[in-house]
Amino acid sequence: GNQGRVWINDGTVMTFNTTTDANFGTAVLQGRFGDDHFSITPIVNVNITAEGNDPTASDTAVINAVANTRFAPSTSSSAVVTVTGFAPVTLQTMEGVTLGGNDGNLTLTVATPAGAYTTRLTPGATPDSGEVQVGSLIPLDFTNLGVGGSLVLDDTDAAQDDTFVYLGFSTDDTFSVNAAGQVNLNSQILVDPADALHLSLKSLDGHDTFNVVGGTAYDTIHIEGDGPDAGDTLNLSAGLADVTVDLEAQDITGYVGTVHYSGLRTIHADATGRNLTVNATVGDDTVEVTPLDATSGVLQSNVNNQLLAYSVLGNVFTAWLLFQPPP
Repeated sequence: GNQGRVWINDGTVMTFNTTTDANFGTAVLQGRFGDDHFSITPIVNVNITAEGNDPTASDTAVINAVANTRFAPSTSSSAVVTVTGFAPVTLQTMEGVTLGGNDGNLTLTVATPAGAYTTRLTPGATPDSGEVQVGSLIPLDFTNLGVGGSLVLDDTDAAQDDTFVYLGFSTDDTFSVNAAGQVNLNSQILVDPADALHLSLKSLDGHDTFNVVGGTAYDTIHIEGDGPDAGDTLNLSAGLADVTVDLEAQDITGYVGTVHYSGLRTIHADATGRNLTVNATVGDDTVEVTPLDATSGVLQSNVNNQLLAYSVLGNVFTAWLLFQPPP
């Protein structure tokens, strides 16, 4: 568990912690000058530190992981990577980090420092790959976690104050958020950013679908349809309280804190037996309501030619055409 090997380029392999040699507990690797690239396999009882050194623009490290892994960035060029069962790897003066899994359905935990940070996840070309960056700290590319793997956000301070942004593809996307706040995008691995206070889903181009189940994980969820507005749809279900749709603010309450939306054509709201209120805008509004049965119907607004389909309605449906509804 302690034995390690080090070599530079095509040079001689140096082996340490053999049965007859001194027991080293620390290995420090210094790239010094040039564009340096480190490939590191963690060792059970040896703390590894890799230093890119000068120049500070082109040094990279690949960490080979065979178990669940924690990535804790601290600056724009430093981080600690800990693979379960192995001593940590400390990276300094690095500009890029790649985590290579073993297709073993690994969990990657991204730890954010104290304070309010925005973490952005860009999905990769395969279901178990992508890039994640916390604020302006050192980014991480990951690959080969396994299709049953997952990515978890860990906000390490006591206050729930982080924002998690999940980008889609420039094709047709389906985002799904369950009651616990976990997110699925198409066939990508499961993402659990529920430690964040705010969740932002950006689908980019394509005809995109957002499915949100009522829950208490987030204070706000931002839904950005982007791309062609004629095809983007938001489906809301399992309401927790009476539902209010504000066409002016583009906000919806009653499901999970506040759902703020933009770039959508259609909203399907399953009221789950709750009452529904629709507030119009400050401008000239034309609102047409077509009941389909006692608890469902369609509301058509001239605001962005938006369509609201409602179902499982409670006792009251109210549409306020004044900007501020009476108390």
